[in-house]
Amino acid sequence: MVRVLSAEDYISVSRPQLTWLIPSYVPYPGIVLLIGEPKAGKSFLGLQVAMCIASGTPFLGQPVAAASVLYLQLDTSETVWRQRLTDLRSSGAHLHPNLHFVHPDDQPTRVNILSSETRQFLHQAMNECEPKLVVIDVLRELHSGDEQDSTAMKLVGDAIASTFQGRTVLLIHHTHKLYEGYGAPNPMNAARGSSYTSGKADAIWLLHGTVLTIVSRFHHTEKHALKWESNGLWSFPQLRSAPRH
Repeated sequence: MVRVLSAEDYISVSRPQLTWLIPSYVPYPGIVLLIGEPKAGKSFLGLQVAMCIASGTPFLGQPVAAASVLYLQLDTSETVWRQRLTDLRSSGAHLHPNLHFVHPDDQPTRVNILSSETRQFLHQAMNECEPKLVVIDVLRELHSGDEQDSTAMKLVGDAIASTFQGRTVLLIHHTHKLYEGYGAPNPMNAARGSSYTSGKADAIWLLHGTVLTIVSRFHHTEKHALKWESNGLWSFPQLRSAPRH
């Protein structure tokens, strides 16, 4: 039997309500797509979001309640990633205990969310730390589907939605080649591959040069000027006080 409700009854049903990990910017639950060209600093920005949520540090001027975060680094080698974290700690950045990574010995060499083995791995990892936020760095390494094929990407999107149900997922993804001199790129069509992935997201963050453009289902488009600091993290000069870590 399928139940059909009036609009008034529909909104009165006891169901999970939308809340925020970062008010106005990172919904809980939800999907946020962070895109940028290679070497643009998007992994650092994704890590910075993870660090702020793990520690309860304000981000973009918004208050943040500390929550468990699982960061799945699928793109960068273990040695480079560990050195990056070591350098961040040496620079004074705080790696809060709420920020979690998979033990290197337990990290699969191949990951494909369309396989039962990968979904089991992801569920086991999440059971260990019960994260509210899961960061996937990068989306291309999470699946083996054809990025250009909307049908293939729908299968990937459905698997992401079911695997991370009830949590927020920050998907770090590449843009296609963005040419200078053609005006500001549109975040809605800047992601590499099928537009299905962009359409699935609740918010798209485009990091291009030193500008972060945010397109969201929840508010109007915003642009924020950034500065890439020497330790790799980003600051926001237009804010009265930049986030501390």
